[in-house]
This record gives sequence, C-alpha cells and structure tokens, in this order.
Amino acid sequence: MAEEKKNSAWWKELLVGLVMLAVTGYLYWEFYSFENAAESTRKMSKVLAVIYDSVGKNLTCGALGSIGIVLTLVGISNFIKSNKKVKVIPHKTHPNFSFNQE
Repeated sequence: MAEEKKNSAWWKELLVGLVMLAVTGYLYWEFYSFENAAESTRKMSKVLAVIYDSVGKNLTCGALGSIGIVLTLVGISNFIKSNKKVKVIPHKTHPNFSFNQE
C-alpha cells in the first residue's frame, strides 16, 4: 500500500514544482516592474511588499525557484522509477517456457 501511494505521488511533486516555478516567474516580473516603474508610486500587495522589504527580489525568487526545480526533478525521477519495466516470467503455457529458467 505504501509503495503504491509513493508511486502515485510523482505527479503531485511535479505539479507543485511547476507551479512554484510559475510563481517565481510572476514574482520576479512583479518585483522588476516595481523597481523600474516610471510612476513615482506603484501599488503592490502588502504581502509582496513585506517579502520585498525583508529579503529582496533575488533571494525570494532564488529560494522559490530552487525549491521548484528540486520538486520538479524529484517528480520526474519518481515518474521514471515508477515506470521501470519489471522482469516478466512467462507462464508455463507460454511457448518459450522452460523449467530450467533462472
């Protein structure tokens, strides 16, 4: 049961990783446009303003992007592991069956 549950979770890891990469792209664009705004006042949500003031654009986007890349790679790795071929032992009714197989 646990093995089956682990094999079915690869798509969740992949999806969360890709969503985090998309959020990273959005945040980078939002912070960049905030920094380069021609207007003297540009509105930004309070949550983004606190994050931007606390750690800045590069650390925020770098951390989220790194986590997104790791989750995406883990999801791909688990997908590959879950789809590996298992050795099939032919049934005795199969034409290539022999009792001396190892």
